[in-house]
Amino acid sequence: MSIKKPVLVDLDEVLYPFVHTWDLWLQHTKNQTVDWEALVWYYDLDLYLPKYVDLQPDFVKAHVDLLNPQPIPGSIEALSLIASSHPIIACTARNSQDWSGTTEKWLATHAPFISDVVYIRNGRGHDPIPKGEIAKKLKAHAHIDDTKHWIDTLPPSVKGYVLKRPAPLASDEGAKTWDQIVSDIL
Repeated sequence: MSIKKPVLVDLDEVLYPFVHTWDLWLQHTKNQTVDWEALVWYYDLDLYLPKYVDLQPDFVKAHVDLLNPQPIPGSIEALSLIASSHPIIACTARNSQDWSGTTEKWLATHAPFISDVVYIRNGRGHDPIPKGEIAKKLKAHAHIDDTKHWIDTLPPSVKGYVLKRPAPLASDEGAKTWDQIVSDIL
């Protein structure tokens, strides 16, 4: 029996509605909003919201109890189909320092078929390990992300999919729906 290669999946804006959750938290607790139109099209608090990085631990502590965000529609169903043929590993730009407990609790509740989580940063402000390096090391079959930048770092042996996402400012260039991704992987 051969061991199936894993499929890596990003969390924020792929499974988890991060932008929406962050906006709600800022509005409810800080009476602030983020000007998403002023930002680069992909979201990463450590890189693109430097004035908010210091708030990240507060957000992490409060967001699950405060908002309990539900998965992005269709994501869990699609990944559970893929999980019938490939192990699923979350590969996230969240940092392990702030996010490990909250992330793993959320995944256990909403996506228990995910076998592991890889954090590409050790802490706030740390440089990320390229997801392409992680995919190569894990001998991944595919990687699903909302950010073309990460897909561009994959080795040729790994299929890369940019998911068409519901978040604002999403680029549809080359993006696929969950149905298209599931059909191609299976």
